[in-house]
Amino acid sequence: MANDALSLLVKQMEDEVKDVAAAILDGSCRDFAEYRWMAGRIYGLKVAQRTVGEMEKRLQEAEE
Repeated sequence: MANDALSLLVKQMEDEVKDVAAAILDGSCRDFAEYRWMAGRIYGLKVAQRTVGEMEKRLQEAEE
């Protein structure tokens, strides 16, 4: 059950990364500061994904 919730969380983060990356590629950044903010958002989401992925792996190992 917890793994399902974590998988959903990772999926939502992946979707958000794709949305932000698409916005960057579409040229929606008004200036370099906004680009940096969006890039930082992607970086933060990727770090969170790794952290949640590691937690999910540990929970799976503990269940076995």
